[in-house]
Amino acid sequence: ATWYLQEVDPDTTCGENSIIMDANHYPHVFYYRGAPPDVYLIHSAWNGSGWTREVVAEAEDYTNGGPSAAFDRQGRIHVAYNCAEGEGLGYALFDSVWHCETVDTVGDASTADQVSLAVDSLDNPHIAYFRGIAGIPLRYATKQGGNWVFVDGLPDNVAWDPSLVLDSLDHAHFTYMENGDRILYYSVF
Repeated sequence: ATWYLQEVDPDTTCGENSIIMDANHYPHVFYYRGAPPDVYLIHSAWNGSGWTREVVAEAEDYTNGGPSAAFDRQGRIHVAYNCAEGEGLGYALFDSVWHCETVDTVGDASTADQVSLAVDSLDNPHIAYFRGIAGIPLRYATKQGGNWVFVDGLPDNVAWDPSLVLDSLDHAHFTYMENGDRILYYSVF
């Protein structure tokens, strides 16, 4: 076995990333690039012979967690990220062009600092994200019929590094760590 190494982006301000694979087994990498106040969500994709790069949206980068992406059954790309607008949760959908929107904002730099996205059997996005240190730190958002629906996690339970997966019935399963004692929690909605 041999490791192959390729440079995806030579910019020295790249940070916090995630990767997904398309139906052709080509990687798509999403990451933040730049320095405040000029930080962007970047999409780099392998096309079979080289990397293509594009800016998806303005973003924030607090180096605690990268964007989260997934393909749906139609081959469209969904991405959750820490957006620049209102320092909140951003969502982008690619269906030949990027459609970006702000999902949640409270003007707190830590909002959507850590996100996890999954797409259900009807191609609806589901996002678990860290919303802030105080109050309701874990929030779950899902888009249904064009509208975002929010469910708050348990109060005052700091939910670092949330991870979300949907089961075959589209029920949301979460894991996250409590910051203070590093206990790992599992929750089902």
